[in-house]
Amino acid sequence: MINRSVRNLVFGQTLSNLADVMATITIVTLMYHISNSVTYTALVPLVRMISQSISGLISPLLLDRYPLTFLLKSSQFLQFILFCIIGWYAWQSLSPETLWVMLLLIMVWAFLDGWTSPATSALIPRLLDNSEHVMKANGVFGTANQIVQLAGWAGGAIVFNWLGGTYTLLSIAVMYFLAFLMTSMVHEPKRKSEKKSASDVESKEAPKAGAWQRLREGWLIIWSRPALRSLAIMDFLEGLAGSVWAGAFLLAYVKTVLHRDETWWGYINVSYFIGAIIGGLCIVAISSWLNRNRFGAMMIGMIGYGVLTLIFGYMTSAWIALALALFMGPLVEMRTVAVTTIRQLSVEEELLPKVLAAMSTLNTFIFGISVVVLGVLSDLFGIAAIYVICGLLSLVATGIGYLYRQSFKELQPQQAAPMNRSL
Repeated sequence: MINRSVRNLVFGQTLSNLADVMATITIVTLMYHISNSVTYTALVPLVRMISQSISGLISPLLLDRYPLTFLLKSSQFLQFILFCIIGWYAWQSLSPETLWVMLLLIMVWAFLDGWTSPATSALIPRLLDNSEHVMKANGVFGTANQIVQLAGWAGGAIVFNWLGGTYTLLSIAVMYFLAFLMTSMVHEPKRKSEKKSASDVESKEAPKAGAWQRLREGWLIIWSRPALRSLAIMDFLEGLAGSVWAGAFLLAYVKTVLHRDETWWGYINVSYFIGAIIGGLCIVAISSWLNRNRFGAMMIGMIGYGVLTLIFGYMTSAWIALALALFMGPLVEMRTVAVTTIRQLSVEEELLPKVLAAMSTLNTFIFGISVVVLGVLSDLFGIAAIYVICGLLSLVATGIGYLYRQSFKELQPQQAAPMNRSL
């Protein structure tokens, strides 16, 4: 069953994710209003990507030294303090001449957020007693995150216009503080490596790995294990393909291919999120079957997404495009939950945070690069062509997964046996 610690973790991270969405909308809007420059505003996601990547690269040093719950609480509490400062700064001093200070604060915000995703994902299997519960918890997390994305992006601008920049920033600070309180009620069980035994005493006498070795350990594990390596390659290809749904590309598609106004951009986004929420609820309902068929669920999700993206690229009917977005939601959610569960249950407990940190850093970097690459390709071949290209990339990633299918079956040592985590 999903216990109290998991519920508190879900609520805490859901609040934190909602604060992230609201903060992104508020800061981007403020930057645009103050600078009146699209180029300057575009620095916000760029600065975030760079800072999160740096944070992800050095996070193994923190994940080795501190409990995961401590890292989550520290991040949320420091973000609470930071957004109090940002709110005060926006009220007192923000002007076109001081926007560089806001960019520095954004860099600190992104850095603090860099280790939360791997820490949360690594914490879930520690809090639950068997693999089916892990699959269900991932489904709950995915559903909650999609609801937050839908509510945040749909209502963020309304809240900003109602409260104004300063009060919206302060309300974001309150969300981070409430997330901190919820995470404080999560009780992380001791790791096996922390339990005292004769072998532990001997291991403590051995020299500890240096900082450089700890930084690259997660990357080395990914490279040395065929299934993890194939997942990394698949993530690379799907990261390139997934960024095609970034706002600028979809808006251009709506205007130039569907010949509709910005309203349909919002309709398609909402349609996708509704599909993802429905998919997450279905995953929770059939988690037992999905847990026994993780590889199949991953492949179905990838194939379905690739095919629908290909069709989307050739589509000129706005209503059919809306339906395609709706059906993509459950498929992407199925793929995401299956891949997340495979990783969580395929890596030793003490090594998992480092592996997840490496993958999170890789995905952040890929997204930043792919937006630039796809922007160039859209100028060369047209906006519809990049949806076709991205659909093909997803199908190529599916082919790689099929080639490595045997290694996926061999890389699940924990799936049959309960994990017996005591709380």
